[in-house]
Amino acid sequence: MQALKYTPEVVYIVEHRDLEAFIAERYGLPYDLTADLESVNGSEHLVRAHVSHRAWDRPYEDDGAQLVEQPGPEPSWSRRVAAWAAGQGAAPPVRMLLSDLAWRGVLPHGAYLVTVSW
Repeated sequence: MQALKYTPEVVYIVEHRDLEAFIAERYGLPYDLTADLESVNGSEHLVRAHVSHRAWDRPYEDDGAQLVEQPGPEPSWSRRVAAWAAGQGAAPPVRMLLSDLAWRGVLPHGAYLVTVSW
């Protein structure tokens, strides 16, 4: 019998209400995590917080252009989070908020298992 292939990883387990309250406190705005994740009672969602992003090393139309890892948040994600925090636009997905908080050193980057229970 073949062994199961897996990758060991640290996962931060958080309850959805705790994460909603944390986000609301940090950004000063209410946040509905269950709507973002389309959750039901008993759901679990793996969300990754990144401190880097992938971008083209030159215009992607150029021959030989490659996606490379770049430090810092994805620029479009940063703009969306900043707009929402300023009271403009819809709430961003939780992956953008966790990545923003990780980039700012508020949370560790990595995998978050969000549990939903009511």
